Amino acid sequence: MKHFKPILKATLLLMFATIAMKASAYDFYEGGIYYTITDWDAVEVSAPDYYSTYSGDIVIPSTVTVQVSQYYESYPMTYTVTGIGYNAFNGSYISSITLPNTIEYIDGAAFYECYYLQEIELPSSLYSIGESAFGYCTGLTSIEIPNSVDHISWNAFYCCTGLTNVKISSSVSELGGTFFGCTGLKHVEIPSSVLHLDGTFKNCTSLTSIIIPSSVTTLGYNTFYGCDNLSVITCEADTPPYTADNNSFSQSVYDLAKLFVPVEAVSTYANTEVWERFVNIFGIGTEVTPGDVDGDGQISIADLTNLVDLIMTGAEPTTSSDIDGDGSLTIADITSLVDILLQ
Repeated sequence: MKHFKPILKATLLLMFATIAMKASAYDFYEGGIYYTITDWDAVEVSAPDYYSTYSGDIVIPSTVTVQVSQYYESYPMTYTVTGIGYNAFNGSYISSITLPNTIEYIDGAAFYECYYLQEIELPSSLYSIGESAFGYCTGLTSIEIPNSVDHISWNAFYCCTGLTNVKISSSVSELGGTFFGCTGLKHVEIPSSVLHLDGTFKNCTSLTSIIIPSSVTTLGYNTFYGCDNLSVITCEADTPPYTADNNSFSQSVYDLAKLFVPVEAVSTYANTEVWERFVNIFGIGTEVTPGDVDGDGQISIADLTNLVDLIMTGAEPTTSSDIDGDGSLTIADITSLVDILLQ
């Protein structure tokens, strides 16, 4: 049987080639969908020859049956639909698509520039999402990647600017450029299966907070660069993740955001390359109070003395010392602290 399958596939392809009488990017067309045979009993959804004719609401069946003719006989052949092929819906006008629970992969650029796509539910049979598969799907507002997915290629959701909420599979170990340019993304949870982040959230300008689980060991180039509104970052690892360069975060984030790490690791982060650039590093669970300059949990004359020293030495502002929140240490902060003390 093992040697028979390739022969059967070749025979079937020859039949369709004879029927079609032309070179095609697909093997057959049925029910408004183009298909390519990938195995003796399986097909993937394919792109048309020249430009996409797909539009509106699309429903992909789990199986497709076509009539096969050989010599003077005709008989039905049923295939399982197991994938969405490369460029299958690229640039089409589809608004929603329903995928069966037989789909195992979505190939590269499968839905690239499907600007009008608003609804898609990824099935639990899916295990792989190809490079730029959903690039520029600006109409998508949320996506749930099932736990069956263990591989997400680069830039899978590149510039999906309408995305606000994402649920990521708990089976993936690496996210590379996955949500690069998703400027509307506000809520995302990085699962504890992830070991490496690389350019993952670059230019996600709506992110205000993020939790980096203890499983993450590496932050690659530009992982959070351009996420200028990040104000709270929690890194749960006792050992600071390796960072490829200073551009893992934007300079404004280093200056103004609060970095929370395990209490016993505060000193380690403060003395580790790149992480040391964060001005505000606190232990997880620590309550940060503007005015508590010395961090002893209360506001007193000692804080006023420390604040004057910081201003005189040109120190960088922190959440506790930049009392008026203007991003700099000035006489105005002293005035604000005095007002707090007199209350």
